[in-house]
Amino acid sequence: MPRRATSSDQRSVSETSTGSRTDTSDATEASISAYEEGELTTNLYPELDKLNPVTEFPGSLSYKQLLYFTLPNVPNILMQLVDRIDKSTPPLTGLCFGISDTSMKECDRTLNTLTTARKDVALCEQIIGNCSPAQAAQLLQLLFLRLENPPFVATDTFCDVVFQKGYFVNPRMQVRKDVTSHMTRITKECLATLNVYQQATVSYFIQRCQRWCQSEVAHTIERNPAASATTTYNEALRFLSRMFAECVIGLPRSYIASRIMINRHESLMEIKRSIFFVLIAIISSNLWHTHSIETLYIPRELLPPITITSPTPASENVAKPSNLQKIRSFNWL
Repeated sequence: MPRRATSSDQRSVSETSTGSRTDTSDATEASISAYEEGELTTNLYPELDKLNPVTEFPGSLSYKQLLYFTLPNVPNILMQLVDRIDKSTPPLTGLCFGISDTSMKECDRTLNTLTTARKDVALCEQIIGNCSPAQAAQLLQLLFLRLENPPFVATDTFCDVVFQKGYFVNPRMQVRKDVTSHMTRITKECLATLNVYQQATVSYFIQRCQRWCQSEVAHTIERNPAASATTTYNEALRFLSRMFAECVIGLPRSYIASRIMINRHESLMEIKRSIFFVLIAIISSNLWHTHSIETLYIPRELLPPITITSPTPASENVAKPSNLQKIRSFNWL
């Protein structure tokens, strides 16, 4: 039996057909968002909050070390891990089954083998192929942490905009053009500050995350036609943000310092998750697709020389100088 269209479905059809909002006010949109957000208040995966991905060798690998002699400009191990996750999703919940501190340590040891044997494609494929979806996700988290620079480093402006605004996404409605244009411009400014390897890596990974979210909605609706596409989509976004934001997103030192100076103690982790959410949900897949085309297959002899430096350690709390070596961030602060 086909699902009866709800008021929000009818509104979205009208909006997408005309290209503009003609039948609702901002107050109505706010009430719909508030209703949908009320369905997301439950912490569906509390185990994710108890785990902090930690690797034995943070910031120990450069992008060039992980590249093959042939293109593309994305670490081959990373692409193999993403492909392994592709084969097992949806549902996304399989990525958190069985994760624990013990499994994290075991995956870190496995990653040692993968990085050491990175030139042996067959061996890496065999090891990754034998991993469960959750192990592949943990290996991906740890690999991001071992990179010298996070794939995406937000600018101060980007952080301020994301922190000041709350974003809620309805997959059946067009995002407001003014919001999309503003965030796209700021995102392009961030990408311009990254080297080509970071741009290629983050573009490749965000594209896959967008696809995973869309597949999750299709999978859920197929099994339960009465399920809310909006709720499912936002749950998928939130799940991926909690899984990967701390490993993929970097915050500028100037932004962290300014927050300390004005005594603002909002969680840096939550800001990273909000940034990751925006990159997947607000920024069009066309931008990531374009950057992938432009950066994945640039012949390396045509690339300008790049000096990759490790991010300066930072923490949410002010630490004593004598402890700087011990508090090196595992979360790309």
